[in-house]
Amino acid sequence: MPVHKIVRFIIFFLLIFTPLARASVQGWAVCIIHIMTLTALTVFLLDKAYRWDWKWIKTPLDMPILALICLCTASTVFSTHPYTSFRALMFLLNYIVQTSESIS
Repeated sequence: MPVHKIVRFIIFFLLIFTPLARASVQGWAVCIIHIMTLTALTVFLLDKAYRWDWKWIKTPLDMPILALICLCTASTVFSTHPYTSFRALMFLLNYIVQTSESIS
């Protein structure tokens, strides 16, 4: 099975599983979503490393997304609720990974 089909299957699984898992608000559902996203990212990056097919496609959203990540990281560091802020940062990074995998 080609690698792009594995990543696509995981993304399709997440699209179907996420609404069915009680709107993904329970801890076990969030854990499964993070594990599946990290699995897809790992498979994707291992394939890129194996084929040495690294290229960066510049888009107009690169700088705003980078600014948002920096702002969220600073907010997490200086937060009065570090656990909640860290969880929100992980959600943001997870969404960015899901979006970047579905584009490629």
